[in-house]
Amino acid sequence: MKLTSIYKRLSELIEIYNPTSASIECIFHSVNPRSSLLLGHARGVAILAVNLADIEISEYSPNEIKSAVTGAGKASKGQVCSMIQVLLNLDRSKKLKEDESDALAIAVCHANTQNFFEREKKL
Repeated sequence: MKLTSIYKRLSELIEIYNPTSASIECIFHSVNPRSSLLLGHARGVAILAVNLADIEISEYSPNEIKSAVTGAGKASKGQVCSMIQVLLNLDRSKKLKEDESDALAIAVCHANTQNFFEREKKL
């Protein structure tokens, strides 16, 4: 089953890389209710894997993620992908998949947010 695979692989990655925090996109409404339900199941399994590993998890809205990466909360997927490649100095001749770009954008948003809060603590 795919949910089991998601849980097992994410648990393996957590064990290998031992992260101290994680981030995930907030749930959003889709035109297709079945897609929303399936995404919710996968999201729940991912949150469970992170929580069972006792890792702090943060959630960000799509607009927060886009704004953190491009400066505009209404940016297109293409704009987000282009900025991710620039920000992370990735080879722009190779096209990122949407899921790859989305995951990296969430990570960049989380890193920027965490860095902001760390700086605020020091002031």
